[in-house]
Amino acid sequence: MDTLHVMKHIAHCDYIIVPVMAALYDQVATRKFLYSFARNENAQSHLAKILPIGSRVKPRSSAQKELTGFMSAIGFPLVSTVSERIKYAQLANQGLSIFDANSKELIAMQNQWMPLLEKVRKRN
Repeated sequence: MDTLHVMKHIAHCDYIIVPVMAALYDQVATRKFLYSFARNENAQSHLAKILPIGSRVKPRSSAQKELTGFMSAIGFPLVSTVSERIKYAQLANQGLSIFDANSKELIAMQNQWMPLLEKVRKRN
């Protein structure tokens, strides 16, 4: 996709949430995207809108530590890390999200999203 075309749309966005997995290929692709974004004159004023989140990462794992270190090293620290859970698919099949009910498991899952939600609320 043409970068200029993307930048026109990004200018209208409040946030750019960038999920990144701990896999090397995902990290390389994310770094390439973020660096090309940072180098683009039209996008530089929107850098503060970028909110990267660790996606499908086990809490307190070596993968999480490596991903956190990698993202910090490239200048885009993770806002939050969300682990992979089958519960997302189960709830989606019922037309629900993790925020539509409260159980001990769901509250733990909701808490993983709180840093991102707090960032979004602060800017509004």
